[in-house]
Amino acid sequence: PSSQPMKWALLWCAAVVTCQAGGGHEHNHDDHGNGDQAVATSIDVTWMVPGVHNHGPDDHAGHDHSDEMAVELGEGKQLAVGVGARVKITWNSTGAPHDLWSMAGPQELAGCNFTGAQELHSQGQQGEYVVPTSSTGNVYLSCMVYGHCSMGQQLTVVVGEVASNAAAQISVGGLWTWLAMWTLYIWVWDGGMGAL
Repeated sequence: PSSQPMKWALLWCAAVVTCQAGGGHEHNHDDHGNGDQAVATSIDVTWMVPGVHNHGPDDHAGHDHSDEMAVELGEGKQLAVGVGARVKITWNSTGAPHDLWSMAGPQELAGCNFTGAQELHSQGQQGEYVVPTSSTGNVYLSCMVYGHCSMGQQLTVVVGEVASNAAAQISVGGLWTWLAMWTLYIWVWDGGMGAL
């Protein structure tokens, strides 16, 4: 009889420790999409040639737009999002115009080959386009304005089941927590602490 309070105290302490260790789930979404970009439900992409570049004949100094890009553009750059996320691409250029094309595949994007590409937005000083994310898959984006693709105006939007993967990981963490709890329960009440 005197060992009952001790058993309850040990079980309660173990429950707190295992819940803190395995029951919670802090998921860093920066790890998705090969670590290139963060996952979010709403993302605005500024469409421009990355880095220092020259917009036109009257702009000899060039502009460094790197501080304006929340989503990094460039060869091999990816933006990983979940199904249903909002990805809006916009530009407002005071120099050279831009357009937006969906490339046929990764090789075409890497080689700036617009064969089989689909125009998503026509060339102009301003533009806005919302990338469809209703199903999983990759969207390979670039600009056909001369030199822009080869200078790194590229982005691959990777649409995946991010939310369901996170939920599955949370479920697995919770399962291990409860298994640890029941193992401790059986051990304490079936004689493992009989000496107390």
